[in-house]
Formats: sequence, C-alpha cells, structure tokens
Amino acid sequence: TMDAGKIAGLNVLAIINEPTAAALAFGISKGSDQEQTVMIYDLGGGTFDVTVMKFDQDDIEVLGTAGDSMLGGYDFDQAIIDAVSQAASAQGLNVESDPVAKQDLQLKAETAKKSLSSKNKTNIMLNIGGRPFKYTLTKEDFEDLIEPLLFRTVSSVMEACDEAGLDYSDLDKILLVGGSTRVPLVKDTIKEETGLEPSNEVHADEAVAIGAAYHVLDKVKQYKENPETTPVSTDSGTPTPSFDIDIPDTGKQYSFSDVTSHGIGIIAYDDNNNPFNTVVLPKNTKVPAEFSANFTTSVPFQENLNISVTQGEDEDVQYITVIGETEIEIAPREQIVPIQITISCDDNSIIHVNVFDADKNQDLGEMYIDRVANLTEEEVKQNQLKISTLDISGE
Repeated sequence: TMDAGKIAGLNVLAIINEPTAAALAFGISKGSDQEQTVMIYDLGGGTFDVTVMKFDQDDIEVLGTAGDSMLGGYDFDQAIIDAVSQAASAQGLNVESDPVAKQDLQLKAETAKKSLSSKNKTNIMLNIGGRPFKYTLTKEDFEDLIEPLLFRTVSSVMEACDEAGLDYSDLDKILLVGGSTRVPLVKDTIKEETGLEPSNEVHADEAVAIGAAYHVLDKVKQYKENPETTPVSTDSGTPTPSFDIDIPDTGKQYSFSDVTSHGIGIIAYDDNNNPFNTVVLPKNTKVPAEFSANFTTSVPFQENLNISVTQGEDEDVQYITVIGETEIEIAPREQIVPIQITISCDDNSIIHVNVFDADKNQDLGEMYIDRVANLTEEEVKQNQLKISTLDISGE
C-alpha cells in the first residue's frame, strides 16, 4: 500500500485497516454516545475480514479479528463458471479451449450473480467454438453453489467472537461491508448463525473510503497543530505535504486502537534440525506493540543467521506463511550464542524485526526483511517513471 502511494507521487501519512475505516464511517455518521459492541463483516471481491469492535463515546477498540484472504465475490463467480463449464462439457463444448468464450463467461458470471440478487433466475448465453450455448441459472441453484463458501465465513465469525471473548448475544450490531454482501444469502446466513439481523447502515462499497477520509481529516488536523510530527518522505519524487486547507467539522471525533490480525514469528529448529514456527508477536495484540523471544545459534563457530519471519499461529511450518526472509552475519564463536529477536508492529501495522547478540551485548539493529509481497526500491522508481509519462487529465 505504501509502495502504491509512492508510485502515485503521494506522501503517505498513515495506513488504516479496512474494517477500522468502515467502523469509523459508522461511528461518525451513525454512532451514538452509548457503548456498543459491533461486528464488521467485510466480504469484498477477493478477501474476507470479520472484526469485532467496541465503541464508547470517544474510542473504538478492536477486540478480535479473523478472516480468509482467499475468499470473496470472485469465488462466487468461479462457482458459476465451473457449473456452466461442466454443463457445456456435457454437450461436447470446451470453454477452456475458446479464449473469447472463457472471457465472456467470466463477465457474464458476475452479471448473473448480481442479477440473482433481485431475480429468481437468469440466462447465460455463450458462443463456444462457433456453437451457441444457453445456461439457465436459478437463484436456488446459485445459493447451493455458494453455500459452502458462506460456511467458511461462518467459521471466521465464530473465531472473531472467540478471540474477543464474546458470545453472539454480546453483539449489538453486525455491519455489512463490501459489495459481495449484497448477495441475499449472505444476510440470511449471518442471521441464521448469530440470531441478529445484519445492518446495511453504512454503504457497502463506500464505507471504507468514507472512514479513511474521516481518518485523514483527523491526521491533517493533528499535523496542522503539531507540524514537527508531520512525516516527510526522503524520496525526491514525493511532494512535501501541505496542509493549508480548511478542515470540515465531522461533528464527532474517535480515537481508535487496532490489533494484530495474525501471529508474527520466526522459524526455529529443534535438536533434530526439524523446523517449527515460534510466535513472537501474538495475534490480537493491541498495536503499536513489541515482543521479544530468545533463540540460539545452531552450531559452534556459526557465521550466519538465516531469519524467516512468519505469519500464522500454528507450530507446523506447513500451516503458516513465510512473509519475509533475510541472512545476517555474526561473529563466529566457539560456544553456542544466545540471540534475542524483537518483533514490533507500528501504528501502520508495519512489521519491524531487530536482532540482538546477547553474548556480546551487541545490538545488530533492525534487519532489512525481503518481504515477498513488496516491490524493490528500483521497481518503485521504475513504476514512478511509467506513471509520470501517462496523461490522466481526461482531456
């Protein structure tokens, strides 16, 4: 996200998680002075997040989070695509072998999904290899296709409440966010599971953007009052922020605290050299936060430390994700060396890893982590150059 801001020529002041942004939109536009416990059910095109939050008059506190980064409206589309492809195959037609038909089906599956939010059936018309093909999809058939996917969201709803230490009866409201929550079965599934009627009080597509806008107004106000706290990029291609603007009164101000949505840890090795995951920064820890754990080198005279930073709570390395790796040199010694690793998460949910040589009492500093999802500085600069050549004036 911060790389995207740099590429666009923006000075990124802060990062806010989507569920928290949606909660801000609700709190400022619909909230009351009474304490409320609210669940944000955010089902977008490609990801699913569920967050339990507590509102009081001035604060929003995240109590528990869960979700599925590989679940969203695209999976609803794919369920339709698979059903249509199988039906076509039964008639001797291969959608996969016809790129035009395949693309057409992708678009029409999404249209059919949206249509079935208000209709009982819809037709998907294709031309596959020069032959016409018609598939009728009923609302009932569509709901049968996506029911297993919605069961996966129910698991996350249960997990978020467990993390928050709450029962469904403790929730005052469930807010629906994300375009995929417009599918009627989503609302029905949540109501059946929790006993609560989900609310559409915030705009499903706009809530996150509105909340982020409220947040940036608050940030700009802070920086106008305390200019020395303003973050200024050292990148010559990024402008120095200017806050010479009037700040509208939103009528309500919230402070908020987020939590880590996953455990962050390190891969260690047992006496038989088998790898296992060690969580250093636990899931659902209020941020900013910092935790340390003690490790050792594996053999005498070891010269390098290979550090793999992980995301996930399981000890088995098959069930976690390596989010970054690095290798550092240490002074070789005859004995096994104690190493302390500190993992912190800042206000923007950026992970930092520091390594400390406990034998030499030497701080090795913050280690550069080659995060697999990130662009290199050179790639950022190349993309900045590409963007600068585009004419996006609309003229």
